[in-house]
Amino acid sequence: MNAPAHNSEQRRIQSLPVHLANQIAAGEVVERPASVVKELLENSIDAGARHIELEVEQGGAKLIRVLDDGDGIHPDDLPLSTAPHATSKVYSQQELQQVLSLGFRGEALASIASVSRFAIASRQPQSEQGLRLDAQGKASEVIPCAMSPGTRIEARDLFYNTPARRKFLRTERTEYLHIEEVVKRLALSRYDIGFKLLHNGRQSLNLSPIDAPEQCGQRVAAVLGKSFLQHTLSLEFEAAGMRLWGWVGEPGYSRSQADAQYFYLNGRMIRDKLVNHAVRQAHQSIIEPGRHPAYLLYLELDPQQVDINVHPTKHEVRFRESRLVHDFLTRALLRAFSDRADELPLEPATQALTPSSTAYQGRTPEPARVAEQVAFYRQSLVPAPRPASAAAPARTPSATRLLAVAHGGYLLLQRAGELGVLAVSASRQLLLARRLGECLQSGEVQSQPLLIPATVRLGTKQIKTLERHGATLLRLGVVVERLGEEAVVLRQLPLLLRGVEAAALVSALCRFFASAPDADSEREPFLQGFSGQMAPLLPLPDMTIGETLLRELEQLLADGAMREDELPWLALSEERLAALFATKWP
Repeated sequence: MNAPAHNSEQRRIQSLPVHLANQIAAGEVVERPASVVKELLENSIDAGARHIELEVEQGGAKLIRVLDDGDGIHPDDLPLSTAPHATSKVYSQQELQQVLSLGFRGEALASIASVSRFAIASRQPQSEQGLRLDAQGKASEVIPCAMSPGTRIEARDLFYNTPARRKFLRTERTEYLHIEEVVKRLALSRYDIGFKLLHNGRQSLNLSPIDAPEQCGQRVAAVLGKSFLQHTLSLEFEAAGMRLWGWVGEPGYSRSQADAQYFYLNGRMIRDKLVNHAVRQAHQSIIEPGRHPAYLLYLELDPQQVDINVHPTKHEVRFRESRLVHDFLTRALLRAFSDRADELPLEPATQALTPSSTAYQGRTPEPARVAEQVAFYRQSLVPAPRPASAAAPARTPSATRLLAVAHGGYLLLQRAGELGVLAVSASRQLLLARRLGECLQSGEVQSQPLLIPATVRLGTKQIKTLERHGATLLRLGVVVERLGEEAVVLRQLPLLLRGVEAAALVSALCRFFASAPDADSEREPFLQGFSGQMAPLLPLPDMTIGETLLRELEQLLADGAMREDELPWLALSEERLAALFATKWP
């Protein structure tokens, strides 16, 4: 192959011709006919249209015509409509920081006009007639025309003057399906607007405007199918100045392709990595690997909290409080799933700690499966299972019977032919120290993400204490993050401590670490001190919890992990028992 000839003459810098600059810009805005459709329909929506009709021929390559009944364009502004960077939607930097319209760059019509035979006609309601502008190359002429109030735009022979771009178009059917998908996505963003789609003269979509919120399901069923509604949960969640509503696939429902995923931010369709991660995290245990969730979600928040001016197609955004938005989305979805907890597969947590950048020392345990999160709140008083690595021997019938729970802090037992009481707090301290020691030695600390992370206000000294012991907290299965100068967020705690109130747990951690006996969390003094602080925080037992606690202690005795004389057991005569509990036992 011959190398290109080298031009020894230095090329000078000069301004590009306007038409050539618009064609270059069109490379970013106009990727295919569906890109033109998207820009034109968004303009109609921004113009306040109530009905929008779209007609395309040959997959949009021959003709794209959009007719709406919106506010129209002022007669004096029509020549500017195809000028580069001319717009009525943004006048100042302040308006750019809180964009509410779908379009705002002012380059769409100029780019489309540079690669098609373009014409635009518009009439405002107060005008007696409309005006039409034919934008062909450098020549543009405005002439009167008869039309109803609104705007009509035609883009014929797309890429007629850039044949290399036209060669990259797919088949007519493929390009039409892309157009249809654009119309559906916009139809789901505005229920109050009617949409009609025609292809090669045949009507393929006709959606009437919907004003009543309770009828939105009709639009969803018409666009996504009735099966979508039958297999989704409706949700509405509001917190921290944000609101999420819509539909999400019920537990166990998934698709082989990511073809039923629609997410809208303040009415704008977006595809954002942060949103995708939050949705995947909420679904990670209720769908199989390789399957995709289905959802139609609408997020509403202050426009000043998001920057939408980061990509020419406006599909990507940048949140100013990205972590807050991520956690809000995950919490909202998990809240919706919690209503169907009985349908979720329950499995024990066996995930090891994995690296992350969200915790104090740069590591955080991998979130447990959603099934465990739901089970945690439905069975929060059931003691945690033993580590998976500890093989449990076959049990023999117990000779100890639980008769009653007295004053919430004692178990009344019949053991070895005598009556006695077992101190719950001391027993829990002993059990917690043993089980936690086993978990630390095996490296399998089982932890549980909170369905709703808890914010706890603390003093600066307390926060610094937690930060100094961040690595130890992670080993114990506790994930705490700083939130401002006077608060922390508790996101995850050990399964051994489930049911403990968040504020009490964080305060106890601060007290414990202020005088921790040893920084080595595997040593006995540390385990005893930690368990002594945590055990009193566990909920008061009932008969079910008391029975489980009793069997756990028996298992420790059977395994040789505890001696008989360590058991906080007090044998009582009938007289002393009656006096202690102020009742006469039969």
